Amino acid sequence: MPAATPPTNLVQDARAPAEARRALDSVAAELSVEQLSDARILVNELVTNSVRHAGPGVIELMLELTATHLVIAVTDAGAVAVPVVVHDGFEAAVPHGWGLRLVESLSESWGVRDDAAGRRTVWCEVRRVAAL
Repeated sequence: MPAATPPTNLVQDARAPAEARRALDSVAAELSVEQLSDARILVNELVTNSVRHAGPGVIELMLELTATHLVIAVTDAGAVAVPVVVHDGFEAAVPHGWGLRLVESLSESWGVRDDAAGRRTVWCEVRRVAAL
């Protein structure tokens, strides 16, 4: 039975990642210490990317608990470039995209979707078990 928290609207500025990390307090009791730590890193990375790369506007953070996962979704005004993971080799010289390696590593799955209004959502799922 999914349980979504109300969306957290963030001002697109340097305070947004910290505010987003605090929003995780609403689901902390449902996560293990390790899962909460991973979720804080993931939320921080996704919101920081939104602050740095998205067009101007409000950032929306959605947190949803399902029976097996915490789903984290960050929606913003979008950017020209679609977020991609940087890999070793030729791409290793690029200055951005390394944080998505963290997202790929710490989450069970992640993705990007654009809506008809031009807004972009980057989401990820953290597998969870009952907090001990």
